[in-house]
Amino acid sequence: MRRTLLCTFAFAVFALPANAYTDAKSGLGITPPTPFVVGVAQAPPADTQVMLAIKSSTGRPAGVDATGAVCVAVYKLLPQNNPLTQDQLNTTVQNPDFINLMKANLQLNYDVSAINVVENGAVKGYEAIATVKKGPMAGMVSGYLVTFETPKGRTGLSCHTPKAQFDAALPQFKQIRESIQLPN
Repeated sequence: MRRTLLCTFAFAVFALPANAYTDAKSGLGITPPTPFVVGVAQAPPADTQVMLAIKSSTGRPAGVDATGAVCVAVYKLLPQNNPLTQDQLNTTVQNPDFINLMKANLQLNYDVSAINVVENGAVKGYEAIATVKKGPMAGMVSGYLVTFETPKGRTGLSCHTPKAQFDAALPQFKQIRESIQLPN
């Protein structure tokens, strides 16, 4: 999923920016803090129900692709989650074996410096802080990566900015995460 997020991040095209957006079909919504605006990203991957792009109206923090988007939020249906309750998914997400597996997956493309359990209402997920280690942005771009699992699907948030701006941007990225309305 992270590879998909990073690849799609490079191709996101911003449409109809606003201070808040909720997708009518999936229910995924974001109300980012000032100075961010959110819009529907064009050409989401085929397995994605909705993809939203978030960018700063001031240009700080800076995005790392041609669109200027600093974050991309995606929602995809996961039929394998359907038989599970939210409590079962929350227990899984908090399991050290699961966290180690997620970290190992992320480390294919990132140097992961931290991975922690986070909450969005009654839904637990994880956040990772990492630096891109492959491709033309290797070592120059840091990311804040978040995933929430629900019985219907997975919501992901991927925020990237130049490494020199990351520490200042991290509190803003966390505010964006806190503003996510998960699909019902």
